[in-house]
Amino acid sequence: MGKFPGGKVESGEQLEAALMREIKEELDCRISIKNHLLTTDHIYDFGTVKIDVFVCELVDEQPQCLEHNEIRWLESNELSDLDWAEADLPIVSYLNKMHA
Repeated sequence: MGKFPGGKVESGEQLEAALMREIKEELDCRISIKNHLLTTDHIYDFGTVKIDVFVCELVDEQPQCLEHNEIRWLESNELSDLDWAEADLPIVSYLNKMHA
């Protein structure tokens, strides 16, 4: 299943700081956040998941597979080839439209 990197924001943590921390924990690399792209909400049985999407750039290290089976760079037209979590589908759709 496809998954965008990131995770939960800790109490008192800013969105950008949470993303930088999560990327370091999951992929052992540093990023520079360029801008906020969009926010989506998805309702699951257990509650609502809010996802803030940012455009980022690698700073210096290459990502390492610490918490995932595989890291894959994809063109926007290849995103639909993966099986995504329901909450990620609006992001995939937005990226496909953005680069159509």
